[in-house]
Formats: sequence, structure tokens, C-alpha cells
Amino acid sequence: MVARRFGFFIFAFQKNHGIGFELLKPMETTENIDQSIIRKRVASAYEHRTEENITFHHLNRLNQILVTLKEDAEELFESENARNQIELAIATYYSTFWFKGEDKDESAKTFLEENFSEYLGEKDVDSITKLSLSINDHNTEKTTSEAIVYDIYWSFLGKKKLVRNLELLSIEHLGDASHKKETLKEYTEVISAFRYRTKWAIKEYSERKSLNTRKVLSAIEKEEKKRKKQLRRSHKLGRGIETMYRSVYKNHVNLSAIADAKANLIIRVNTIIMSIIVTLAGTGYTFFDGGFYKYSRFTAPVLVLLLGSLAAVIFAVLSARPKVTRINLTKQKIRGNDSSLLFFGNYINLDKKDFIREMSLFRQDKKRVYDQMSVDIYYLGLVLDRKYRLVTISYNIFMVAIALSVLSFITIFSITQFS
Repeated sequence: MVARRFGFFIFAFQKNHGIGFELLKPMETTENIDQSIIRKRVASAYEHRTEENITFHHLNRLNQILVTLKEDAEELFESENARNQIELAIATYYSTFWFKGEDKDESAKTFLEENFSEYLGEKDVDSITKLSLSINDHNTEKTTSEAIVYDIYWSFLGKKKLVRNLELLSIEHLGDASHKKETLKEYTEVISAFRYRTKWAIKEYSERKSLNTRKVLSAIEKEEKKRKKQLRRSHKLGRGIETMYRSVYKNHVNLSAIADAKANLIIRVNTIIMSIIVTLAGTGYTFFDGGFYKYSRFTAPVLVLLLGSLAAVIFAVLSARPKVTRINLTKQKIRGNDSSLLFFGNYINLDKKDFIREMSLFRQDKKRVYDQMSVDIYYLGLVLDRKYRLVTISYNIFMVAIALSVLSFITIFSITQFS
């Protein structure tokens, strides 16, 4: 296309007097940029985005705005260059909305230079970047182009489904909809103070915006009622949850005591057996007239019983023996639920100040309390599992030793008796 340079008129916002006319400087473009080109290149930019939770500033919403500019806001423009300037500003904002502060300025320029360098000069890039950044500037004084960009972006405040759109904004900025009430409260102030700048926007959106203000306030009341209802329900559930944790802790303690009692029983019985055998064998005490060692048929059963008792005692002692694990506890491990702050073996390496600070956080976050209790119960379960495995092995060894001792005695006695 042949490069065009010409002055053009568009409608300008005049405070308290509606729309007038204002002469704008020509845009230094080498070609007119068709809307299809803008859509295509913005879509390409969206494809390379890695951000998640893009629920509001998505490509479909941008396309809807471009359609509105083309069909409903036709009277705002006196030339294609004016339209292109506004459309590029909106497209730039949508393609760089996730950047903040100075990064937003640089990212806007980078987006324009990378995607529209053949159409725009340096002054055009600066002008469109300034227009894009003016969207979040709620000052009353705006140029004509800034007023149009401002009104077309914030037109959703004067449309249906505003509460739903604000919820999508909350999800986009905060990652979830759990802060819906706070988002609605924040935008209540914005909506109340917000004023459209062009006659077109005032005519199209002001009435609905006033209605939306009341709807948002009503939605806040509903959220507050829902929150109170959830608090009442969580209080009821909280008592049940606390009872559950208390019951689980009590069961773990009882099971641990049972395991220790079983281990102690094995230790007592087998140490008595070993003491008798070792004492009698060491002193040469005779059961029979010929002496203890004369009757070899008793040697094998006694040795089996002695070794079995020794093995059973070892495993029982391992089960009952206290084992305190010490780890280098860090904030990341605590807050990542990798370790429990409730076990003394974990927090003993912490400084007193750090321990008090971490414990004080439990008063602020009930969920964290339950998470730490869950971690503690998990590790208590691991300890119980080890105890019961060792006790089971100990009992099995004792049972096998008794059985082998008796069977060996019967076998040897039978052979010697009948031979």
C-alpha cells in the first residue's frame, strides 16, 4: 500500500460538555493495519504465553472489544489510522497485562516492535504504549484517544454479568475464587468512583453501571451470609474433626503401650529361661544321677531354646527401645509439611525464638494446626508399624524356638529310648 500521511479529526472528550472535536497529529505509519492483522499477531503472542489461570484477559474477550470498536463505536473515529491506534493500544494491553510496573512499559514497547515494526515508527510505538498504560490511570484529565481506550476497556463495568467477570479477575490475579468477597469490595469503590469519559460510553454503559453497583453490593451481602454459614458449619465440623484427631492420638498411644507391654512380656519370660539355662549349665547342676552333660538327648533342645530366647529378646528390646530421630528442621520443611513441629526430636535443634514464632503462627491459621497434627500422626504411625513388626518377629521366633525344642527333645528321646 502507498504510505499515507494526513491529519484527521476524531471526537474529543470535553469535561462536563460531552464530546467535541479535536485535531490529532497524523500517525507515522507506512501502511494501514487491518484488524485481521492485529488479531492474528496477538493470537500468535498468546500462543507463546506460559501463564496459567488466564480467565479474564483472554483472546475471545479482546476480539469482542475489537468487534465493539468496529460496529458500535464507529462514530468515535474519523480515519482508519485513529482506529488502528486505539485497537493497537487495547491489543497491547491484553498481550502484556501480566507485567507490572516498569516491566509493563518495556513489555508493551517490545510487543509492538516485534509484531508491528513494519507499520510503526518510534513515535508511534511510544504513543501507543502511552495509550495502553493509560487504561489503569483513573485521573480525570485524559486526551481524546486516552478517553476512548479507557472507556472501551472498562466497558465491562457497564455490561451484564459483571459479578461473574469480577470473579474471573479474582481467579486470574490470585489463582482461585476464594477471595471473591475481597475482590467485590475492592471493585465497589472503583465502580462508585468510575466515570466514563465519552458521550458514546456514557450513553451505552452508565445506566447499567449504576445497576451493577447495586448488584455488586448485593453479591457482597450474599458472600458475607455464605461465609457466616460456612463458619457455623465449619464450627460444627471443627468439633468433629477435633474429636477425630483426639481419638486418633489416643489410639496411637494405646497401641504403642500395647506393643511395649508385649515386648516386655517376651523380655521377662525369655530372660528367665536364659538365666536358668545358663546358670544350671555353668554350675554343672545335675538333673539326673549321671550329670547334666551325660544325657546328650537334652543338649540340642536346650541349645535351640537358649538361642531362640536370645533372638526373641533382641527383637523385643529393639521394639521397646526408645528411638529419637533428630533432623535439621527448617521453615521450608515445616511449611511444606515435610516435618512436624509438634515432635520434640524435630524442634530441639531450633532456636527458642524461632520455635516460639512458628508456634505463634498456629494461632493465626487453623488449617496449619491440622496439617501439623496430620504430619505428626503420620510419623507416629510409622513408629507403630516398626514396633509391631519387631514384636511380631520376636513372638514368631519364640514360638518357633519352643516348638523346635520340644520336637527335638521328643525325636531324640524316641530314638535313644527305642534303640
